[in-house]
Amino acid sequence: MRKFAIAAGAICLLASIGWSIGWSIGWSIRGSHAAPDAPVAIVDGLEVSTQEFKAAMALERTAVIQSFQSKNGAEYGKGFWQKAYDGVTPLDVLKDRAMDDIVRIKVQQAESLRHGIETPVTYEQFLIQWKKENERRKEAVLAGEVIYGPVEYSEEDYYRHMLSNLVIGLKGELTADELNPKPSEIEAYYEANQDVRFKKPDAMTIRKVLIPHSASLQEEARAAAESVRAAAERTGLSKAAAEWDLELTEQRFSEATERNDRKYDAELAEAAEGLAVGEISGIVALPDGYALMECLEREEGGYYPLEEATEDIRFLLTDLKYEEWLEKAVQEADLTAYAEALAKIEAE
Repeated sequence: MRKFAIAAGAICLLASIGWSIGWSIGWSIRGSHAAPDAPVAIVDGLEVSTQEFKAAMALERTAVIQSFQSKNGAEYGKGFWQKAYDGVTPLDVLKDRAMDDIVRIKVQQAESLRHGIETPVTYEQFLIQWKKENERRKEAVLAGEVIYGPVEYSEEDYYRHMLSNLVIGLKGELTADELNPKPSEIEAYYEANQDVRFKKPDAMTIRKVLIPHSASLQEEARAAAESVRAAAERTGLSKAAAEWDLELTEQRFSEATERNDRKYDAELAEAAEGLAVGEISGIVALPDGYALMECLEREEGGYYPLEEATEDIRFLLTDLKYEEWLEKAVQEADLTAYAEALAKIEAE
């Protein structure tokens, strides 16, 4: 369980800061007066400045506004952040989410330091790195060099970029050793998910007709497609096509055509997946009309071998293991939050 301490004034200010009930269980509350220049929180020995906490708030700002608008019918404007809904204000929730994010960031920064990964751990260091990166990009553009991404990062965008790089670097370091999936884990995942993730598409041949439409005749074309389908159910698609003077064509779906099918014939391929031999499809809406299909033959596709799936499974299990590690680290984080400092922060 996360070790948690709250500085002076915490008991009376818990509600105004907006921490969730779950945060208040199992943590010790201690009294200690924070100096005027003290951080707003300390996580695993790393300080959180007001600037950094505000940056975390900025990342959650839009989501909180949208949440209160959809769930509470709140109108964004003057007084939005201070108006309470069921005893909780948007500002409470914004600070709650920001603190959750800060703890996740700091435990990853602390672990990065333990592994010797260079990363800015204070907001002042981040700002210095941000300005240097923008200067480097401007100089590269002037020199005619190719750069990836924007010529100049905004503070918020570079903060996101820094966090992304932090995760990539730490994940790579951890997966090189303790989080690297064992061969037995990869094999077990393959066997448990064979039918869901590693089944090859069945090979099948269908015949189809297209009832074309124009922008002004979509309803008429839809009605014609329904009539053709009703006839096809009675007599088969070939006779229905002849009755309505429609061109009948055949198409093959298989592992060999899968990439192009998903790119150019996604609607048809998806509709064909569940067809049994002799079955007529429903009406398939396409950009140029309405299609009907009949399955002529179908062959089981089999499974992709474990050898081909191993790397994909390794990446997937690595991500799962990293998230498990991170959740455990967050729960065990040593957090000291300074209530008086946090209470003074407003939404911008």
